[in-house]
Parts: sequence; C-alpha cells; structure tokens
Amino acid sequence: MLVEFAHNKYQWFKNIPVEQNTDAYRLTEFVTKGDLTATYYPTLRAHMITSLLGQKSDNTYYWALWRWNNEVSNWELIPVGADLFIIEDREVLAWKYTNSHDTDGQNPTQTP
Repeated sequence: MLVEFAHNKYQWFKNIPVEQNTDAYRLTEFVTKGDLTATYYPTLRAHMITSLLGQKSDNTYYWALWRWNNEVSNWELIPVGADLFIIEDREVLAWKYTNSHDTDGQNPTQTP
C-alpha cells in the first residue's frame, strides 16, 4: 500500500500479510496502526478518510483510493468505498492526497 501526500512525499507499506475477505479500510487501519480519522456513512456502508498519517483533508484536498492494474500498468480509481473493496492476493493500493481543483495529475505518481 502506498500513501502519497502532496509535493512528492510518500510512504510505502510492503509485503503486508492480508487475511481472506479483508477490505481496504481494515487494511488501511492496520498498516497505519490506526493513525487515521474517518467518518462512517451508513447509507454508503463505507468510511470517508478525513485524516491519514497526520495529513488532514480540507476544503481543497481529500483522500482518494486507487488500485494498480497490472494489465494496463496504470492506477485506477476505486469505484466503491474502501469498506466495500475486498483485497485480492498481490493487490497494490494507494491513498492519494488529491487536490479537488486539479483536473490533471490526480492519480498517484509512484508505481509498484
């Protein structure tokens, strides 16, 4: 799992053992040792991350979740909440601190 902050600052968490049926939110809690803040939305059945490893969302920036697609060698935005995305074997995920006003360069810059 990659956590990519603004201004080319990032942190990798590699070779994390994941139990079957682990979702992306639980994995995020595990790798960050709980250093996150989130709001749970029952209608979406998912959490929205508002702070990750000390970096808080604000009016301009938010945390977006991506997965690496090996077939096309590119990042893809996760289409569901982190709680609903079940991790597969050798899955590579990235949380990207994303500028909501930036129409270019939204996906993570680091690659697996």
